[in-house]
Amino acid sequence: YTYDNTAAIDGTAAFANASVSVTCWKPPVVKTANTSYNRVFDYDIVKTADPLEQTIYFTDTATFGYTLQVTKFIKEEYGFAVGGTIVIANPAPIDANLATI
Repeated sequence: YTYDNTAAIDGTAAFANASVSVTCWKPPVVKTANTSYNRVFDYDIVKTADPLEQTIYFTDTATFGYTLQVTKFIKEEYGFAVGGTIVIANPAPIDANLATI
């Protein structure tokens, strides 16, 4: 981009104009991140019968209906890890100074 500047001296009509062309190099950054972890699930299972009881003669048969309610939940998570690479290129014609990433 071009930056225009005017310098003036207070109390006089003296001034000077100048402009400078600035090229700001943006280093391209490419990164990858591969994540992993372990997860253990557990389940709560509730079984109910309908009807709850029946009275029958010992040679008869009876039918019961059953309902299952299953709830899945996370019991434990562990072993969290992230790995990958970060690549920074310098397209500028001068060296870049990096302190930290």
